[in-house]
Amino acid sequence: MIYTAALLASLVSFSAAQTLNIPTRSGSIISLAAPSTISGSVDYGNKEFDRGRDCDTDADTGSDSAVFILNDGASISNVIIGTRQLEGIHCMGACTLKNVWFRDVCEGKRPPGLEETNLSRTLTLFTT
Repeated sequence: MIYTAALLASLVSFSAAQTLNIPTRSGSIISLAAPSTISGSVDYGNKEFDRGRDCDTDADTGSDSAVFILNDGASISNVIIGTRQLEGIHCMGACTLKNVWFRDVCEGKRPPGLEETNLSRTLTLFTT
């Protein structure tokens, strides 16, 4: 099961409580031709990733448009999701996001101020 809705709701919750700045990225933006599938634990050291596609739709475009797909039990940390992407991160079961920063949330309606937001704490999503 994919948990993008839960992730978006968590982002809204965090952004409503505090204003945070995205850290300086390490190196150039990495534009992926396809989603990067993660198993295990990966720390990206504040590298920034996107998919090279402008956010031009509110439609759910599925995992094929995601920047990262995290397999069940995977963990990702210290990464920036750039603006040129449609789906961000998809969790295929339980996953952990730590210090994951989004420059923009493309899909769905977003409240004012969500443009620069982050998960400053560890967020763990579980399968129900």
